Amino acid sequence: MERIIREFYDNYISSGEYEKKYPYPNPYVLNIILKILSKRSFVLDAGCGNGRYLIPLAMEGYKISGIDISGRMLSNLYSRIKLNNVSADVVLGDIRDLSIKNECVDAVICLFGVLSHIQGSSNRDKALSEFYRVLKPQGTLIVSVPNKYRRFFKEQILSKLNSHLADGILYKRNFDSISFYHLYSATELYRALSQNNFKEITIIGESLITECFSIKNKCKLLKSIERVFLSSRISQFISYNLLAIAKKEG
Repeated sequence: MERIIREFYDNYISSGEYEKKYPYPNPYVLNIILKILSKRSFVLDAGCGNGRYLIPLAMEGYKISGIDISGRMLSNLYSRIKLNNVSADVVLGDIRDLSIKNECVDAVICLFGVLSHIQGSSNRDKALSEFYRVLKPQGTLIVSVPNKYRRFFKEQILSKLNSHLADGILYKRNFDSISFYHLYSATELYRALSQNNFKEITIIGESLITECFSIKNKCKLLKSIERVFLSSRISQFISYNLLAIAKKEG
């Protein structure tokens, strides 16, 4: 599955579709990060891709490192780091095996469904365990995953007919590459974080509309309506993605 995900994102960035659809971070999520994390924080972007969040956070003055499984995504990121004249350490690697010392970062962000690309609950637990290990006491984890109650309904039906896909779904993009997703409910996400020793867990909706439309939306009224819904409990069922914020005990 690692090879499938690597090839998916290598092809996604090479096709030009990724940058076309997702040129910016989700402003709602970025504002949450900026509000929660002190500018003195050392942040690890786990699954940083081409730097949709890494670059803006580096520009805000955060010390930040990134890791990603896709070499082509990182090649694109290196160019963007140079273009924006920011500093960041990025490495090619697997978020289940971080080459980082214990308790050395203030925050880990794992956004845009990166955790969901890992097949098998034990493998996803390895990633969460690694996040916990590298976080300082009272460190913050911010993670987003696709919401099973809002997305990929056709694929969910097909997965039930295929015993090999009991843990998730396969999704094909326009450029003929296939990706795997494990879809979460808020209850399952809470349980996974709790079982990996995270505390003070809050789960909210990330966006009511598709990510690519949300980041390009300029309508102030629509943004205001969306934020009202995202702050309510119902957002756990109607939002495209779920956003969890959790703490490591200190």
